[in-house]
Amino acid sequence: MLKNIINKIENIFSQYFAIFGIFLFIFLINISNTQAIQISSDRISLSWPDTPIDHEIKFRLEKDIPAGGKIIVIPEAGFFTPSGFGDLSVDIASSDNLNGSYSDRFLASTSGAVFDGVSALASTTNSRIEITLNSTLGITAGKFIQIELGQNASFQGTSSLQIVNPLSVKSYGIEIETYDNSSAFLEKSQVMVAILRPVTMSNYITKKRLKNSPSGWLTYGTTQTIMSLITNYPAICRYSTASGTAYSAMVNEFFYIDGESNIYHTAIVDGLVIGTKYNYYVRCKGLDGVEDEITRCHYDISTTTMIEVFDGSSTTTEVSSTIIHIEEDCVDYEIEFSISSVEGGTGDTDDGDGGEDTGDDGDDTGDTGDTGSGGGGGSGGGSGGGIGITTGDETGRGVYLPYPPPLGVPGVILEGWGYPGMDVVILKDGVEIGKAATNFQAKFGAFLEDLNQGTYTFGLRSSDTQNRESLLFTTTFFVEKGTQSTVSDIILAPTIATNKTTVIAGEKLELFGETVPNSKVEVWFYKNDQEGIREEDVIKTEGISTNMGKWNFLIDTEGIEKGSYMLKARVKIEGVNYSDFGKIINVSIGVVQGDNGICANADLNQDGKVNITDFSILLYYWGTDDACADQNHNGEVELTDFSIMMYYWTG
Repeated sequence: MLKNIINKIENIFSQYFAIFGIFLFIFLINISNTQAIQISSDRISLSWPDTPIDHEIKFRLEKDIPAGGKIIVIPEAGFFTPSGFGDLSVDIASSDNLNGSYSDRFLASTSGAVFDGVSALASTTNSRIEITLNSTLGITAGKFIQIELGQNASFQGTSSLQIVNPLSVKSYGIEIETYDNSSAFLEKSQVMVAILRPVTMSNYITKKRLKNSPSGWLTYGTTQTIMSLITNYPAICRYSTASGTAYSAMVNEFFYIDGESNIYHTAIVDGLVIGTKYNYYVRCKGLDGVEDEITRCHYDISTTTMIEVFDGSSTTTEVSSTIIHIEEDCVDYEIEFSISSVEGGTGDTDDGDGGEDTGDDGDDTGDTGDTGSGGGGGSGGGSGGGIGITTGDETGRGVYLPYPPPLGVPGVILEGWGYPGMDVVILKDGVEIGKAATNFQAKFGAFLEDLNQGTYTFGLRSSDTQNRESLLFTTTFFVEKGTQSTVSDIILAPTIATNKTTVIAGEKLELFGETVPNSKVEVWFYKNDQEGIREEDVIKTEGISTNMGKWNFLIDTEGIEKGSYMLKARVKIEGVNYSDFGKIINVSIGVVQGDNGICANADLNQDGKVNITDFSILLYYWGTDDACADQNHNGEVELTDFSIMMYYWTG
């Protein structure tokens, strides 16, 4: 017994020493960063070499700049600051928020009791812009500073002078330094800007072939399948079993089911043999009447681009260039698949070719059955590949759902926004049927075909880059056979997390998550009142997500009553609407928060309600040991858990 007590005491001391070591490490990091400005940026109007441009520099002070102190902006050698660059070419303002309203300060050539002084050194090797604060008013730590340099400076007048970009193409640094009123150094930061040559544009649209089907493994015993692809232009497509075959020499041609549009191309391939790998090579010819293949395969495009040249007065110059273009008709587009050699084996589908442009394919969980729901499994056809059969506990790997849909093909289109660069999982009546990939603006699209007439519930969910799951978005409606239904403007709710769940009154609470890039995020912060809340009692915080979709807020708990609080977030896309609120997180201010268990009271998505969304989640995890859905914690999601959900049902 004494030995056990001694071991426990040793464990407690080792934990305290570990925590002390972490605090010491953080303290040393803070010491090393005391002379570094933490947030800084420089937005330039143009990145062309040897071009006059405007700068908008923003940064947050970590230390006070007293009255009479200085801010110095030092461009790297190569930037040219012209002679006469002064108070009319510079604006300085401060704000409490990075994107908030900035208050301008008055400027003159020299500083005084009211005016800040501005001076600039005209040079290409040693340029610098120096701002000396007036003798009355300094700037406190935590303030955001905005400095505009060039024609964008307009608070006290305008100037035609701008800083000229360097001649060489590369990245250059802009250094920001602050000093006190005795010229003692305070802190500094450096931002980088990239100087690039202008891009020549043409109005030529690259032709694409995409969404081939099938791909990967087809079910054992398959002797016939439908091969298909989509083009983004009207065309006649042909195929061969030999690569490099000229379009004119190909004898096998696709047929068309969508009238005269010639966008969706299909062909029946039969005589397939067990255990054999098949490769088909496709070339397409646009409906433009051009028959000279040599001319069509390799020709030049001449383009003319209008650019502005600044030399004190604005002039316009035409610049011509030539692009060597290889027409798509003369490049093979490969469709590859194999027939399983194992009877009853899994329909393991390789990562299919999602198109020459997007690469839209990947892993997914397949349905059990003899035919693929999208064309890759069994003897099924269609666009986008299929979902293979499963046996035992093994799950077939499916492909991404096709998008956009072929013209006129019946089915359901799902369009909206998730999280940038992440997959959106699609469920039909609680069963996962495929995925849709989002682009870096977080937009996604999916097409569901081969649906029988009836009522369906479709669910969509996703995870952000930190594996934080979204709430399940659901929609239920009747699908009439032979029609094409569209559900657009779907917005998955933002993910939300916090750095701590218990804070001391007056301490700042950090919230963060991910959502649609460059969109308004709104957080609601309110008392955990079982009798409901009024909107006027809610503390609301707003901000803009980054261009990567990340958001981060600080909530000041100073003056807030002690107790248990709830937080939730939603996002607004301009011109569309708000999303639903996402998951609710609970925090305690000045008190220790109790443990109410995992997904307490059958609220599986933690949105404060128990309704059809929670029921869909329960069905999805039916028969598993999911800790959230298993309400009675007996190791299996079953009828008892459904009864518990009915007890707490709110609708």
